[in-house]
Amino acid sequence: MMLFSDGNISAVSFALLLGITCLISDLKGSADFSDYLSKVLRNYTEQACDGDFLSVHCPPRTTITI
Repeated sequence: MMLFSDGNISAVSFALLLGITCLISDLKGSADFSDYLSKVLRNYTEQACDGDFLSVHCPPRTTITI
């Protein structure tokens, strides 16, 4: 890495190091997220007529699409 005369890391080197760190972190996070999705993605079918009450509940950090 390029250092200034006072021993500090240059801004370009710091940005590069930060970018690589974020990329590695994102790759690890993607694998964790993929594993999470494979555990929570489920397809449930419920039916209700117009005016009927239908109650649904999602696990934390998930959504329901109707």
